[in-house]
Amino acid sequence: MNLTGSRPACSGIERIAMAETTKLSVEKALKKIRSADPESKDERRNAEMEALEEDIKRMRAQRLRLERRQRQTRS
Repeated sequence: MNLTGSRPACSGIERIAMAETTKLSVEKALKKIRSADPESKDERRNAEMEALEEDIKRMRAQRLRLERRQRQTRS
């Protein structure tokens, strides 16, 4: 009990545990978040672009085959 006769909000053990909690500064937290995200976003974007490029190549080849067939049937 304290001088007013009521119980303290937290015991001595809780005060120590709270005092030992490490806190990250906002700047450090933002650096951590920003350093992890760009790599994964870039990697995902690159993979998507590669997949799209492969689709474009496949579609071009298919179009050329179809155009050749059409020319052969007309001749």
